Amino acid sequence: NEHGSGHFVVNYTEPKHKLAIAEEVRNNAMPNEGKITLLNDQLLLAKRGDISLVDVLKLVKSNAHETRDSVWGLMTSTYAVARNLIEGNDEQELQVKQELGELLLPHYERLGWEHRTNEDPNDSHLRTTAIACVLAARNDDAIAHSLRLYDEKIDDLEALPADLRAVILRSAVRNHADHDK
Repeated sequence: NEHGSGHFVVNYTEPKHKLAIAEEVRNNAMPNEGKITLLNDQLLLAKRGDISLVDVLKLVKSNAHETRDSVWGLMTSTYAVARNLIEGNDEQELQVKQELGELLLPHYERLGWEHRTNEDPNDSHLRTTAIACVLAARNDDAIAHSLRLYDEKIDDLEALPADLRAVILRSAVRNHADHDK
């Protein structure tokens, strides 16, 4: 389904095909639209029970180097499906969030919290995704930074960066000792 042009779901059943696809993803040899289509197909097949969600999670992990936020959207959706399967088990839900946070940690560290002049819009979007996932993973440094930003702007929350405002406020509600201010 080159360039995501078809309207069908592909289930690769031959081991050599699965291996070739995984290798393309791992080596970043597949175009972004191909990755999006592949991940979407695999996620749909897993939801239907045709393939194991574990295999889709392995595919996501092999693509942790991904730099396109649009691809990360499907990758994080895969982890959301996994969390839904263990809903109610707080310990396992946190483990899933921590695994996803670890995958995004290099992007979090590379992009930081500050926007750069003439920054690629993709980096801005990926920053928000990375920060949200690293915060959900209970990363101490990320939590401390979000609380510092919250405390600095507590009297003018609209001064928080618009794309990070909800993430920072969510962190403050979950983690701030005095979030009732």
